[in-house]
Amino acid sequence: MNRQEITAVIIKNLYEIVPELEGRELRPEDRLSDLGLNSIDRADLISMVMEDLSLLQNQRSQFVGMSSIGELADGFLGKL
Repeated sequence: MNRQEITAVIIKNLYEIVPELEGRELRPEDRLSDLGLNSIDRADLISMVMEDLSLLQNQRSQFVGMSSIGELADGFLGKL
């Protein structure tokens, strides 16, 4: 799986968490806070993406400080 595919997984889950984003073009540089995600939404996003990528949930804390779609994609790519 490459960065673009991981980014697509993140965006798919973002649309589930924040349905108002549906139809909006999201980019790797988009910051999660600018998209309306709070800390609970971020935790949900990380868990959902980890599940989609079959990663262990105990690694979740490593992603907490990441603030953009691209940072998350790079972080997840490093775990595959």
